[in-house]
Amino acid sequence: MDRSPVKAGAMLREVREAQGLHIAALAVALKVPVRKLEALEAGRFEQLPDMVFARSLALSVCRTLKVDPTPIMASLPEPHATPFRTKESDLNTAFKDSGPASHRGVLTQISTPLGLVVLFLVVAIAAILAWPEASVLEGDAVVATEASPQLAATEQLSAEPAQTVASDVDSSLSPSVASPAVELATPLPADRPAASASDSTVLLPNALAAPQSVAAPALPAVLELSGRGESWIEVTDAAGQPKLRKTIVEGEVIRVTGQLPLSVIVGRADVVSVSVRGKPFDLTPLARENVARFEVK
Repeated sequence: MDRSPVKAGAMLREVREAQGLHIAALAVALKVPVRKLEALEAGRFEQLPDMVFARSLALSVCRTLKVDPTPIMASLPEPHATPFRTKESDLNTAFKDSGPASHRGVLTQISTPLGLVVLFLVVAIAAILAWPEASVLEGDAVVATEASPQLAATEQLSAEPAQTVASDVDSSLSPSVASPAVELATPLPADRPAASASDSTVLLPNALAAPQSVAAPALPAVLELSGRGESWIEVTDAAGQPKLRKTIVEGEVIRVTGQLPLSVIVGRADVVSVSVRGKPFDLTPLARENVARFEVK
């Protein structure tokens, strides 16, 4: 009997095409990459892991297509088992003991003058690397200490103008007019205006910085695929380079960009939602045997 890989693959391809089933849809049903089915149908078994895998894949295809696998399996080469080999040299290899003698060798190397110099250099490098961290901590402490007197002096200067204005007003007014003003101003603390000025000074930079922190709106992807079930997806750019080749699952969202136009194949169009530049794209008019093919330009 002829055990030609090409003959077996051709038989599988003829059965699949006779049933009108696309190879991408068959790959989704078997949960295998399309390239493995293409290699099986073309007889390129060197692109498959081994003959056991090839025969198992062919049997799965026959069961999915509901055809008799006997003639197809008979056309495939039989797998050859690789005999188990042992090397006598491996069994007779002497065991190397790394006991106390090896530790003594390390101590001997460290105790040499060269070893001591290397050890000293390692310690010196570690001390140099740790020194900048200590300097930064001391610098922060000095800045905090110097900031406290400056803050106190600023508060004192802010309170003095308020007191000066109040004294000028009291001296310019007559006693009869100044008395009610003094009585009304008594419940207010003298340092309240200074605190208000300080609060406005602190809040102003935050108000100015707020518009800068607003992030720019993200642009929508050229192609977005949302899965409502398992489906095979393949996307190729204008240069023929594959941008995506995988099985999308329920709840998964994939965004694809690349050199336009993008050629897209959807194995199960009824369980995949497509958006092009943020707008929904209906696959129903494009679906043939539930497989949709289209381009994004």
